[in-house]
Amino acid sequence: MPGLLATADLVEAQAALAAAEAGPSGTPSVAVPTVPPTSTPLAPAASVDRVKQADADFEAAQAAVTEQTTLADASEQFNSAVVALEMAWLRLFADAGCLTDDQQVQAEAAVSSYTFALQQDLATAGYYAGTVDGVTGPVTVQAIEDLQEANGLPVTGTVDKATAAALQAELVALGGAAAQESLTSTAAVQ
Repeated sequence: MPGLLATADLVEAQAALAAAEAGPSGTPSVAVPTVPPTSTPLAPAASVDRVKQADADFEAAQAAVTEQTTLADASEQFNSAVVALEMAWLRLFADAGCLTDDQQVQAEAAVSSYTFALQQDLATAGYYAGTVDGVTGPVTVQAIEDLQEANGLPVTGTVDKATAAALQAELVALGGAAAQESLTSTAAVQ
């Protein structure tokens, strides 16, 4: 990539020099070589689109906060948008090869462990009926949305502090063992 940038800079400089040498007539006295653009995307378009969508959602969440918005609602909207944006950027970095193999393995393991524990907790609370596999998919997102709706939270499909607290409260209500198991799983992931 640095070679392409250097080549593009060289071509631009040669064109500027030729224009300066040509003077007012506009006819260059030196032939300027052209290099056709050869850009290969570093990441899939879907990853870039995911970041753009998450950024738009983040801006919308910010714009939706007014003086009439309660602090709890503003926090939930803002936090869920921030988490989604952060995850989209991490995926883009990984897809673009910006992470070392070790960093990518660590990031994927952390996300998978967190998702696995979340799916277990959602299943214990009665919201998740899919396979507990550590992969966030439509069934996981639907379970989060169902939890949020049942607890009067903004339905975002992402876990923010209020959603995590609601899930923890439901686990406590189900019994000490489920809550203790959840705390152990969460602590292990963190």
